[in-house]
Amino acid sequence: MEETNMRNFAKHIIYMSNEVNGVTNLELQKIMYFSIGEYIVDNGIDEYIEELYDENLVAWKYGASVPRIYTRYRMHGSLVIKISGEYFDFFKPMEKYVVKFLEKDVLEMLEDNRKRPHWQENRRKIAYGRREVIYTLEDIAKDFDVSVDK
Repeated sequence: MEETNMRNFAKHIIYMSNEVNGVTNLELQKIMYFSIGEYIVDNGIDEYIEELYDENLVAWKYGASVPRIYTRYRMHGSLVIKISGEYFDFFKPMEKYVVKFLEKDVLEMLEDNRKRPHWQENRRKIAYGRREVIYTLEDIAKDFDVSVDK
């Protein structure tokens, strides 16, 4: 399976989480979404985030998820992912966001994710199991109340 920046970002988050209590697959998905959103709040949609975001988040019943990353770690179920992860210098600009969201309750993040515009606008499609509701960087920016000039 080809490694993408988003897949490596997941490995980096797992690596960082092992310094605290570890991370579940659901937490991993929410941390990716919220970290990208907070990065955009602080920096806008810049070249760095465009390079990082090379595999789309998708709006699912349990919030934003990257399907291939979810599938890779689903064998852990709701338990902490028991791998060491991997450190990448490329993700240093994301670390302050990851640390912030590693401390958040996953159910609070899930509810917060579901209240944001993109999930709300697509809730019927999501309820019917439609899997093609992707998040563009512009959708994430809108979710975090960042205006996007096109």
